[in-house]
Amino acid sequence: MKAARFEGKICLITGGTSGIGYEMAKRMAEEGGRVIVCSVDKNIQEAVQALSQDGKYKVEGLHCDVTDKLQRLQIVGYIAETYGRLDVLCLNAGVPGFKGSQFYMDEEHYDQTFAVNVKSVLFFAKDALDLLKKATDGGNILVTSSLSGVMPSKVLGVYAMGKAALMNMVKWLAIELMDFNIRVNAIAPGFTRTEMTADEFKIGIDKILHPRFTTTPDMIASVACMICSKQDGSFVNGETFVLHGGESYPKFKISKQKL
Repeated sequence: MKAARFEGKICLITGGTSGIGYEMAKRMAEEGGRVIVCSVDKNIQEAVQALSQDGKYKVEGLHCDVTDKLQRLQIVGYIAETYGRLDVLCLNAGVPGFKGSQFYMDEEHYDQTFAVNVKSVLFFAKDALDLLKKATDGGNILVTSSLSGVMPSKVLGVYAMGKAALMNMVKWLAIELMDFNIRVNAIAPGFTRTEMTADEFKIGIDKILHPRFTTTPDMIASVACMICSKQDGSFVNGETFVLHGGESYPKFKISKQKL
């Protein structure tokens, strides 16, 4: 039987219908949370049905383009009217952006990548601030960054820039919001088996990484829930948890050398 660390908590997860966001929603719902997932995906209701296990858990789904201020405010307004507070805000929505030499990227791609991955994070936190101030036992903001924010990729340079910006944003927001009893942290996953990384796994990225440390969304979600729970994470603030299974350490990668 799972713990009930989110019993009675109101949890909003952007990009919550697939990948890491889906697994965070699943875990929080299983641990007693009332979960709202929002996404631009067309499969919102299918995801909600799967997450709720046909009504066993409390899960709702709402459409939201996080770059659209009006849509963000509609989500926040719904939560304010329905629940009156927000306990956990997981800002997980993101896009990979342009893949390839970044000098072939046009300004439209650049603007869109930063609008989704950086600007929307800041302004969704701002839009939800009044609700987070009313949270039971203090509010929590969890931002999904990436290992690429620490180790930039040649073919995803602008994506990496944005993810690095999130790490610094988290530190600033933690300082800014601590007087309101709101904690702000980030997770920075390495290569994780999601729809966003399907192409990389198709060409064999898992053959490069040590099989013992290949990361899955549910692994990331378990750490995310630890950070957001009062029982296990109340002392954590302003931190970025790099979750890469040793990906950045050469000795953890597959080697032909034998002892």
